[in-house]
Amino acid sequence: MTRVVRFWIPVAVTFAGLLLTNHIKNNIIQANYPLVKDGTISIITHNDIIPTVFYAIMMIIMKPVAEELFFRKAIIKFGSKKRVFALTVVSLLLCAITRAHGLLGIAEWVLMALPVTIAYVVTRNIYISVMAHVAFEFYDNIYSVVYAIGRILNR
Repeated sequence: MTRVVRFWIPVAVTFAGLLLTNHIKNNIIQANYPLVKDGTISIITHNDIIPTVFYAIMMIIMKPVAEELFFRKAIIKFGSKKRVFALTVVSLLLCAITRAHGLLGIAEWVLMALPVTIAYVVTRNIYISVMAHVAFEFYDNIYSVVYAIGRILNR
């Protein structure tokens, strides 16, 4: 029971943080800057079942795992508090810069990366941030995957 509580409660809290930051990004920031492009790039095309399934695997599993392993585990090294803080800032900025090129977009993605980064720094358990990130990507992408598969099957 203790293992379940020590793993799944931080995952649930981190997932809730991701939902909250996503809400802030979509409904507060973008609502207050409707004419400013956030600089994010998103090109999604689905024309066949197999590429759509590979897209789903990539976006829901591979991308969050790779991001967590690189931007959190590989960059943030524990030691002194100053080192952890500096590497956390570097991690957040690199993660944001790979997702967007405009200042607003970079700020939004720093915000979006905060919950998983905080979870990793606080727990020092990469699996918590990985699981929360995978759960969030499932939540964020599954509707478009199901829609695309339904559209392809009904052509």
